[in-house]
Amino acid sequence: MSNSTQHVHHRVTWEPVTQGSEIIRSSIGGYPVLPAGQSIPVCSEDGCGKPMSLFLQLAMEDRFGLPFEAGSVLSVFQCIEHDDPFEDLDTKSPKKPANLLPVDYWNHTNYALFFAAPDRARQLPEREALVDYSRLVIKPEPGPPGKSVAALNYPHIKIGGSPFWVQKPKIWSCSCGAPMTFVCSLPENLQYPRVEGSPKQPNGRTDTYFLFLGLFTYIFACQARCDPRAVVAVRQNG
Repeated sequence: MSNSTQHVHHRVTWEPVTQGSEIIRSSIGGYPVLPAGQSIPVCSEDGCGKPMSLFLQLAMEDRFGLPFEAGSVLSVFQCIEHDDPFEDLDTKSPKKPANLLPVDYWNHTNYALFFAAPDRARQLPEREALVDYSRLVIKPEPGPPGKSVAALNYPHIKIGGSPFWVQKPKIWSCSCGAPMTFVCSLPENLQYPRVEGSPKQPNGRTDTYFLFLGLFTYIFACQARCDPRAVVAVRQNG
């Protein structure tokens, strides 16, 4: 493959859902899809006890070229009140590529990631109440060179392809030993729509929400699917 070859990823934007009763699996907010046996995650930071909000949900499709079964659903939740995701894992880096993540690396106090397999997923009937319901619009496009200005300033969620790292890459393996596969990335300062009258985030904007403080975020999932929570969010400052 020549250096001039352009790799294709999928650009993600969104548009409002006009019929609130319509169930869409690739969405901002919307109707959560959870692995069987899981409930809406609850924030445990400072004894909060409030349900987390669904920010992003992404249903896998064959066209993404990822090694996950079509219909698998990635769901990203975060507490609105406790919106700082910093944790011990953020201070760690693999000493060499493919070092193992810690056991139970998927346990967090104020956010949660799930990756439900199609035959082990359940659709909840209650819609997310605080993050405004929007439909993801997903289109393929050729990706810019990895360290180009266009890549480092890429303004959209992107699925597949190669991560546009803004700092040194963090390439982990799952604690089970399987590779962690890049699923999608979130750009810096991406603003998520709020339902009118919803509570303000401590570190958010007046009329929108941030996920992970608006940091560059790279989401990887265990290729072996050892656990529906075997997903990691690598966050970096620009």
